[in-house]
Amino acid sequence: MFLPLRSIDGLFSPRKRNVHVPLWNYTLLRTQIFIVYFIAGIKKLDADWVEGYSMGSLSRHWLFDPFKLFLSEEMTNLIVVHWGGLILDLTAGYLLFFDVTRPIAIFFVSYFHCMNSQLFSIGMFSYTMLATSPLFCYPDWPRRLVSKLPQCLHWALPSIQPPHKSPECVYPGQKGKGSIGLRHKLGAIFTVIYIAEQLFLPYSHFITQ
Repeated sequence: MFLPLRSIDGLFSPRKRNVHVPLWNYTLLRTQIFIVYFIAGIKKLDADWVEGYSMGSLSRHWLFDPFKLFLSEEMTNLIVVHWGGLILDLTAGYLLFFDVTRPIAIFFVSYFHCMNSQLFSIGMFSYTMLATSPLFCYPDWPRRLVSKLPQCLHWALPSIQPPHKSPECVYPGQKGKGSIGLRHKLGAIFTVIYIAEQLFLPYSHFITQ
């Protein structure tokens, strides 16, 4: 399986330039982002959060003023801050995966992270999450975007030429060279182990305490 994209290391290595990227690379990155959202939602499933007590007076911030046009401050705190954050975290990872819901999900997670960047001092986290949202889009979106820009800008942007086959990828129906080998099997095992580890770590307090 494969997805097309030009990587940064392709700028320095002609062999890697403008070739397909193995799907497991995307799988790791997308799953990592999914886990960030979903585990955050799971952690919010306690009485303090669901009943609207965890964030206290956060709804007094000016960012929530539009909601106060039709909700009281108490209801804004409960419905928007607490229930909204809970629902978004539990569903964002799923909604980003599907074509139909992806535009809506990107809008809400972008709005969510922009608000967080103003509400909390959490460094680059909000901007990192914003930058990773396009990982869930079709991998040829940079090519389609660049193709609509002026020709004079193309030299500094991702190639719009179709990607070439990569020896790192497995293609359906292809036998011999490029078929499933030990390296691909090890990659699959590594992917499963890494994802299992990431699912386990948020609940590993009994080890690290």
